[in-house]
Amino acid sequence: MKKRLLSSLLSLAMVLTLLPVSALAAEGETTVALITEDTTELTSGEYSLENDVTLKNTLTVPAGTTVTLDLNGHTLTGANKSYPVEIAANGSLTIKNSSTKNQGLLTSNQTYTVENYGTLTLESGTIQSTKDSVSAAAVYNRYSSTKGSGVLHMSGGTLNATKGCALKIISTIQKDSDIFGGTLSGTVDAPVGKLRITGGKFIADISPYLGAGQGTVQENGYYSVSETSLTAETAVAQIEDGEYYASVVGALAAAEDNKTVTVLKNATESAGVTYTGTGVMLDLNGKTVDMGSKKITVSGRLTIKDSAGSGKLTGSNEVITVNQNASLTLENGTVEATGSTAIKLAYSSGMSFTMRGGTVKGAGKTVDALRGTVT
Repeated sequence: MKKRLLSSLLSLAMVLTLLPVSALAAEGETTVALITEDTTELTSGEYSLENDVTLKNTLTVPAGTTVTLDLNGHTLTGANKSYPVEIAANGSLTIKNSSTKNQGLLTSNQTYTVENYGTLTLESGTIQSTKDSVSAAAVYNRYSSTKGSGVLHMSGGTLNATKGCALKIISTIQKDSDIFGGTLSGTVDAPVGKLRITGGKFIADISPYLGAGQGTVQENGYYSVSETSLTAETAVAQIEDGEYYASVVGALAAAEDNKTVTVLKNATESAGVTYTGTGVMLDLNGKTVDMGSKKITVSGRLTIKDSAGSGKLTGSNEVITVNQNASLTLENGTVEATGSTAIKLAYSSGMSFTMRGGTVKGAGKTVDALRGTVT
């Protein structure tokens, strides 16, 4: 009997070690649970670090839970797992650092420190990825039909990546994220139109993610949103006698159907864009738009023209991709790829490219169209 009792007590003790440890609270106060190296799942509530912790396994915020994590001036190091911290669909994690003396830090050497299918709110503290890879990210907002769509709300704190992205958002994301404070020490890889930036400091150019009339200023190596509104002299693009934008791709993402986006000055774009509208005209206006390694993906109906002559849309490869049931028309102007294919019709059906004038150049193929219609 004593052996059975002892065995039962030992089993119970092992189970309890896998649960967060709660700090005692006075009556009427909120109970704060402590995270230990064995913590694997966070139920709804408030959590804190009382010392530096290195996790043994992935830390999960399950679906339907609302969690606040106070780093409290300590370092939480993620486990050597594919995703050290994972937020499930409809799960919500708020991270803050209440310490006024020490930096609170959530870090890992894995590809993504936080894999987010739910909602992540960063108020203070730092989330970082130390992995030496350009594909790494401190926060990765992901989407799947079964797991949900990740969202970031950032009002403070820091996202840091040693070599990769501070913030990465998958191109198929369904919900918008917003940054209105804090610091991003790393690049941003996000679909234009799905990330709104109204404040904060950034080591990389943020022009594609700014709204109408917003420009940037650079100070001490960081970009921030300018307090001065854009004008015809300072803007890169304009939507049909109306709003000014700091990037061509930002204007394309914002343009309403049947409007004209006019390029106002030569530009190098730091992000690609998926255009989903109908009937928008992109007027190169004699300017050169360099997409670099990025591209314009047409998932609607887009026409390109050049009203001033010598206008060019250039990039390294697949400057424009036309998706299923979408159409691209080139009236005049030049589309040129310095690396390989200039225009690609995706391997599906219903897409079309119509060339009424202008020039298409490619170091390899000019137009890659295994399917669809080219006229």
